[in-house]
Amino acid sequence: MMTISVFPSSGDFAAARNECSMAVAMGPKPIAYRPDLLPAGGEFKLELKHNGITFNWVDGRAYSNEAVPMRCCDHLVPAFEALEKISGEPMYFQGEYMVDQNNWRATMSAFNTGTPSGIVALWEAVPMTVYHGRQVSQPLHVRRQHLETILDVVQPHGILGQRWETVESEEQIELGAGVAWDEGAEGVVIKDPTSPFVRGPSRYWLKIKQHETLDVTIVDVRLDTDEAQPRVKSLLCREGDGAPFRVATGFGNEERYVLGFIHASGMLVGTVCEVKSQGRTAEGIPENPSYLRLREDK
Repeated sequence: MMTISVFPSSGDFAAARNECSMAVAMGPKPIAYRPDLLPAGGEFKLELKHNGITFNWVDGRAYSNEAVPMRCCDHLVPAFEALEKISGEPMYFQGEYMVDQNNWRATMSAFNTGTPSGIVALWEAVPMTVYHGRQVSQPLHVRRQHLETILDVVQPHGILGQRWETVESEEQIELGAGVAWDEGAEGVVIKDPTSPFVRGPSRYWLKIKQHETLDVTIVDVRLDTDEAQPRVKSLLCREGDGAPFRVATGFGNEERYVLGFIHASGMLVGTVCEVKSQGRTAEGIPENPSYLRLREDK
């Protein structure tokens, strides 16, 4: 089974420390977590958080976290159907979709245009009975073992298992975050391997990533053409006189309709909104931008 590595292949934290310390020091923000917020237990699992889009396989279709159909993943549908078949029941899968783990623009372009391309790195697999709350889930480490098993059997092209590593100290967590940023990733996620499945944000998982917030002007709007009512799919924004960039994540489902209504009234373009990003590209464009809110005071 193919995996995406978190740490250097040597697995030697001490040897990697000097290599990664510069990445930690150079970030726009310090490591954004408090040790008292770590998941319960003394042993954690650390995963890389890629610059991708969260992928959800539900009832035989692929969706983003904002319930937008991911037609960019149509080429992977037969592989997910094969994974369900080997599991013997309908399954919910979650992971990270990307065209290139170091190229957010390429990933967003495929997502916005619906061009079938890219891969998915999976970190979750549960029966739909668990997803709908009709059955208690196994601990995370058991679910991950099942995921690894079915991936080994099917060996689907374009679907990978997200690798994780054991960490036992704050120093190792900081090192892991440094490696992630040095490789161009968004950050890392710390997980309790004994945790149950939770729909939505889990108190058993902790994301550690760099970000900055900025106020930008909305210069264009893309609507979801599959909806009868105006529903925002993404916003084209600009910071000052800089190059425009697209924002397609961070919206709640209801918020997409509210923004669509504002746009239909002719009042969204030209409005200032607040977004957060994970640093800047070489051209100075906000990287992996995510919507936070409208700034009606601006």
